[in-house]
Order: sequence, then structure tokens, then C-alpha cells
Amino acid sequence: MTPTPSPRQPDLFGAPEPLRLTVTTLHREMKRALNSLGTLAVTGEAHDVKARNGTTYFTLKERSSQISVTVLSSKQKWCQVRSGESVVVSGRLDTSQNTGRLSLMAESILPTGEGAIAQLIEQTRERLRTDGVLDRLRKALPILPRQVVVVCGTDAAVMHDFQTVADQRFPGFPIHYITANQSSAESLLDGLERALAVVGVDVVVLARGGGDATQLLPYSDETLCRAIAASPVAVITAIGHEIDRPLCDEVSDLRAPTPSVAASQVIPDLAAFVQHLDSCVTRCRRAVEQHVGNHAVLLRHRRQLLDGAPLVRLRAASARLDSIRWADAVAGSLAVRRAALNELHPETAMKARLAETELHTRSLVFRSQPPRTDRFHHQLAELRARVDSYSPQQVLARGFAIVRSTDTGSVLRGPDDVREGDRLSITLATGTVQVVVVADDAAQRLF
Repeated sequence: MTPTPSPRQPDLFGAPEPLRLTVTTLHREMKRALNSLGTLAVTGEAHDVKARNGTTYFTLKERSSQISVTVLSSKQKWCQVRSGESVVVSGRLDTSQNTGRLSLMAESILPTGEGAIAQLIEQTRERLRTDGVLDRLRKALPILPRQVVVVCGTDAAVMHDFQTVADQRFPGFPIHYITANQSSAESLLDGLERALAVVGVDVVVLARGGGDATQLLPYSDETLCRAIAASPVAVITAIGHEIDRPLCDEVSDLRAPTPSVAASQVIPDLAAFVQHLDSCVTRCRRAVEQHVGNHAVLLRHRRQLLDGAPLVRLRAASARLDSIRWADAVAGSLAVRRAALNELHPETAMKARLAETELHTRSLVFRSQPPRTDRFHHQLAELRARVDSYSPQQVLARGFAIVRSTDTGSVLRGPDDVREGDRLSITLATGTVQVVVVADDAAQRLF
């Protein structure tokens, strides 16, 4: 528990006794007093900018006054500064418990002067244009949003204006308000993220009651603009300033000049909505009635067709089918009886007897022929005689001879195949003769 300072009591001389505090208690009282000031925006010139272990330190000076500024590593993205630059530092005052040094803990740093702000915005706009953020396809507003989330400051006027228009158009419409520090782009980005996390959110409205170029600079933050473009739901900006339009107006899905106009654009008019629904219901009822009437007329027409000529034709066809079935039955009965009569006719019996007689006669003729084995022996003798006619022995019997070389055993085919002194073997029909080749003046001879 924090000890409370004891009340001052006058001394013997009537002078008030000094307030007695410990150093720790004094430091707590100083922090409490500084926190009560809230967020401050201090203008000055940055000097001695130094970075150490991810933290930036510099001195903010104006004439003969100065104050130390500390930029933590988590705030570096929104606190870019150079020595000699005139800036506006937004943050809270704090004291170090170890040294007792007073320091301004920066949350955002913005350049001062219209030229510097315009240059900063133009550079950011060019980067967004290069990445296609400005030319992207915008999301359409839903006709009946489930939940509308408004991100605004603690200014009650913005909430009052938005809620007044909403109550006039649609009493009881679900609206969720999220407050954010409008002088800090980081706080606005955090508010947008919290708005997108609301269950059932369909539209997010960034609302503000206007301001000068320096006050509106957080709404031109590049990170905030890219988050608006990447939002899964439609984002409406209602900054309330017509002269200096921040970059978020150029990337949002819809821009409204004031929060009141934004409310009229996103909150549906209950009376007009109900009237539109009634009109839709009336048109649907008329369309259904007309459709039912047309089908009723068509049904009656088709029923008349079925009750007329088609039914007569169906009955006539059924009668013809019955007559055809009766005729088929009679024809079948007649065929059976005709077959029975044919079997009893004398001519039929005679034809059957003749067929049996012819079959018996053929059997007797077949039996009177010589056995099949005699025919086979006769054919075998003819084939054997034909084979014998092709035998070499039969050729020799007709006076031919076969001449072979005794040395090689090859068959000779002409006089040029022998020489003088060759021994030959001549095969005749009844034996073999050995001869020797001799020569004379006329021709070669065999002996």
C-alpha cells in the first residue's frame, strides 16, 4: 500500500511544517502527477539524436528550454527523427526511478510545417500507388450489416452525431464503439485491429471531428493505410475535413465528409427497408398467383383433352386388342385340331409307311455291297503300284545303269567327269560291273 503524506502541522512559530516524504514516495507522487497530464504534443527542434540498444535518445529544444526524449524500440516505426529537424513529439512524461531524470516518452513524432507534412504525405502516396493500393477494387457496403464498429477518439461529439443519425434511421441497430488516441497512428492501427476482431462485424468506420494538417497526419500513416486496404470488411473514413484529406480517405472503400454522413450511408433506413420488403413480398405474391393461375388453366385444358377423344381412342384400342387376343386363341385351337386330323388322314398314314419302306430298302442295299475292308485293300494295291513305278530299281530294270567313281563313290553325269585310268563302278538291274577308263585318238571309251 502506498503511504499517504502526513498532514502539515504548524511549528511553534506558526510556520507550516514541511511535507515529509521518502524518495520512493516522492517519485510515486511525481509519476502520478505526470500521468494526470495525459498525452502531450510538444513542439521543438531535435538535437543530439543517438541510438543505443534499440532505443533512441535526443533532446527537444526551443530557445533556452529543453527536455529529454526517449523513443523505445517498439515505437521506432512511428518515431523517425533527424538532428536539427522541427518536430511535434506526442507522448507522456515520465521520470527515472534510478536517476530522477524527467523524460518525454515518445509515442509518435511528426514533422512541423506545411511543406514538410505535404512532402511526407506525397512520398507515402507514391509508395502506395506503386504497390497498387490506391488502384485496388473497393469492397461494396452490405445492404443490412450485422454489426457496425466505429473507431473514434474520446470526443463525445463524434459518438453523439453518429448515434443520433443511427437512431433516426434504424432504432436499436447494433453499433459498437472503440476509442483510440487519434494523435497516434499506432493507437489508430490498434483500434482498427480490435474493430476487425468484433464478432459479426461487417463495416468499420474511422471517424474524427476534423483538425489541422498536423493533427490529421496519423491518418496518413502508411501502415494504417495498408491495413485499411487489407481489411476483409468494408472500411469507411469520416475524418470531417474537406481541405486537407488524409491518405486513408484515398484507400478506404468509401469516404464520408462527416461522421453523420457516414452513419446515413452505412445504417439502413428502417422505414424504407420495410417498405422495400413489403414491395418485394407483394411482387412475389403476384408472381406466385399468376404462376398458379396459368398452371390451373393449363391443367384444366389437359384434363378436357383426356376426358374427350383420347379416352375414346383408348377404349377402342383396348377393344381391338381384346379381339386380337381372342382371334389368336381361336387360331391356336384350330391349328391343334388340324394337326390331329392330319394324323388320322389315310394319305398321312401312307406317306409314313412309304418312308419306313424306303428306309428299309436303303438298309438292304447297303448290306448287299462288298465289305469296306476289300475296298481299302484295293486302294492300297493301287498306291503301292504307283510308288513302285517311282523306284530306281524299276528304272534299272528298263535298261538304265548308274555309274559311280570307285574312289569317291559319287555319281557321274558326263564324260568330262572322268580321266584316263579312273576306276568306275556300273550298277545294273541284276548286279555291279567294275571298269577302268582308257583313251584312244577318237574319244574316251569304257572297257
